[in-house]
Amino acid sequence: MAKPFGTLTAIFLTLLGFAICKAQNISILMYHNVSSSPDQDLSAVKAYFFGNLTFSEFSAKRALYSKTVIVKRDVVGGETRNSDITNELLQSAHSLCNNRQAGYRAASGGCWNGIRTLRCQQWPRVGPGRRKTVIKSCDPNTECTIVMAYNCLSNNVRFPICLPTIQIDKPQTPKEPGKQPDVYEGSWSPIPYRNDDGTYDIFAKAADGQDLAFIYPPLPQTNYFGPSWACVNCHSGTLGMYHESASTFAYTYYSPSS
Repeated sequence: MAKPFGTLTAIFLTLLGFAICKAQNISILMYHNVSSSPDQDLSAVKAYFFGNLTFSEFSAKRALYSKTVIVKRDVVGGETRNSDITNELLQSAHSLCNNRQAGYRAASGGCWNGIRTLRCQQWPRVGPGRRKTVIKSCDPNTECTIVMAYNCLSNNVRFPICLPTIQIDKPQTPKEPGKQPDVYEGSWSPIPYRNDDGTYDIFAKAADGQDLAFIYPPLPQTNYFGPSWACVNCHSGTLGMYHESASTFAYTYYSPSS
C-alpha cells in the first residue's frame, strides 16, 4: 500500500478524477466491472462502489445490487416492508428483546456512549402499554450505530446495532523531525486477497462528523475522501484509511456476497 505523504490533500491530488468527484459532492461515484478482461461474460459479477452513504443507505444498496443470499427470517407485521438484508441485521436486537421476555420484539432504540437502548414491543400486540426496555453495551472493539427500518407496528424507526471498529492510530512519518505526524493510518483486512472469484459487500464509515481518505488497492477506482466508503460485490483486499492530524476510528462491516 502506498504511504501517504504530507497531508491528505496531497494524497488525493495524485488520484485522477478524485478531487473532481469530491468537489462536485457526488454521492454515488461510479459503476464498473470487476473484470478487466475485454471478452468477459456479460453475466460476470459486477461491483458497485458508493461514497457518503449511511449504514441504512448501504443496506438498501445491498438489497438492490448484492448477490448475497440471505436466509429469510421469521418477520411479523410491518417488518415485511424491510429487505431480507435489513431484517437479518435486526436479529440480534429481536433476540435481546425476546430474551428479556418471550414474545417481545425490538420496536426502536438508540445509542448512547456505545450502549444500546432497545424498546421492545409485545407481538402480537395485546392492548396498549405492553413494552419493555433493554439496555446493553456493545462488545469490545464494536460501536453502536443506527439503522433505519420498519418495526412490527409499521413505523419507520431507528434501531441500534453494534458494528466492529478499526482504530486509525498509526502515525505516519512527519515531513520535518520533531513535528507531529500529519496523517494517521489504519488498515482493515477482514478479507485477505484470495485467488478465487469470491466477492463481498464492504462498508466503512468514519467516526461521526469526520472524513477519511479511503484507499483500496484491488480497485483503485474506488479511492475516495469523505465520511464513508462502500463496495457491493467487491473482490477481497485490504482497505487503508487515513485521517489528518489526530487518531480516530472507523465503523466497519462486511459480508460474503458469493
